[in-house]
Amino acid sequence: MTVKLHAIRVGVVEMDRSVFLPATPKGVRIDAPGLVFVIQHPQGNVVVDTGIDPQVYADPVTYWGGLARALVPKGDEGDGLLPRLEEAGFSPDDVKLVVNTHLHMDHAGCNRFLPRATFLVHRAEMEIAPEMEGNGYYRSDWDYPLSYRQVDGETDLFDDGLVKLVPLPGHTPGSMGLVLKMSGGVVVLSGDSCPLADNLAGRIVARTDKDPENSLRSMEWLAARQQEGASVIFGHDNGQWPVLPAEFTLS
Repeated sequence: MTVKLHAIRVGVVEMDRSVFLPATPKGVRIDAPGLVFVIQHPQGNVVVDTGIDPQVYADPVTYWGGLARALVPKGDEGDGLLPRLEEAGFSPDDVKLVVNTHLHMDHAGCNRFLPRATFLVHRAEMEIAPEMEGNGYYRSDWDYPLSYRQVDGETDLFDDGLVKLVPLPGHTPGSMGLVLKMSGGVVVLSGDSCPLADNLAGRIVARTDKDPENSLRSMEWLAARQQEGASVIFGHDNGQWPVLPAEFTLS
């Protein structure tokens, strides 16, 4: 059996680099890409994260409030999940599972567009999201009659060792990553447990992380996988896009 990975960009968020790397002088702006992944597994396709609700691009403040002034979403309707999936050759009916690495607005904004899928979310994330409305979490992203399945601890999606969920708390209590065993080697999707390569290289905790101690533990885990030869894909690193391994299909 083989696993294929499609990395898809779904708009960007313009922000101060210091949000991720606090020592950076204020005013140094970066474009942090929104990333969605499609994992093709013989037992079904898995979408990892769903990006920003396309309605947000037209009127960010209405949807995100004051947060939209610090984290400026840039894109249009074409950057929504469904157009990007279609460009990559997938339809909503092709999706069996969705993994929300966490429920922040740039990772769960298009959940409602995949009503037939089963959504895998960490138990701690489902518990905290209703309490944190407006602090990166918005009910309009995730609170729908979808098939949510809460997970806790490592989870082997297909019981064959090829696609595993791993807890990587720190950014949020229920943040997760994925470990993929592919023909070209092991790939780790870090989610926002490590937004930029520089965070991992310097063990630098982002300002957006809720639990710095757990963030450092998660980064140490990622660093250990990297030392073993795994390719780590970071949550919002625009610089990684041109150099992702050739085994990946990019859209």
